[in-house]
Amino acid sequence: VFRAIQAAQAVELVSPGGPLFGDNHTQIVVGDFNSNPFEGPIVPCLTPTASGLVPGQCPTPYAVLTNFRYIDTWLERVGRWELGNTCCQAALLDNEVSQLYERIDLTWVRPAPDHYGGPVVRAVRAEVVGGEVTDRTPGGLWPSYHAGVATRMILRTPR
Repeated sequence: VFRAIQAAQAVELVSPGGPLFGDNHTQIVVGDFNSNPFEGPIVPCLTPTASGLVPGQCPTPYAVLTNFRYIDTWLERVGRWELGNTCCQAALLDNEVSQLYERIDLTWVRPAPDHYGGPVVRAVRAEVVGGEVTDRTPGGLWPSYHAGVATRMILRTPR
């Protein structure tokens, strides 16, 4: 059921009437999407109906945003290649070695509807923060269950 709700939230976010639809500016969306590019565009899910839960297929939030022209800025970054994993440390944050195994905290950009010319985003610098052993507190805890992503980019806007 989680996957069905997650898909519905992603669609609501970018669809007509949603909070991001209709804005005539370049948009940047940042968050924990619980979705990564490696899980594919469709996943099995249980959809709630009046007669109970029905097995089916749901789009992933990653696929939904990609289909609505949002660009995953991590894939546009310059520098050495990295997976960029941001999730998840042990629940008590006391694991010795980082357990980050998937990239689900994402920064997206979508060009304005009237954007023309070259790519909307250039010179992306992005890094995972809070995932190195040196980031742990003096007591040995990780700063958070998730690592963060710091992204700096140059947006290309037509004159």
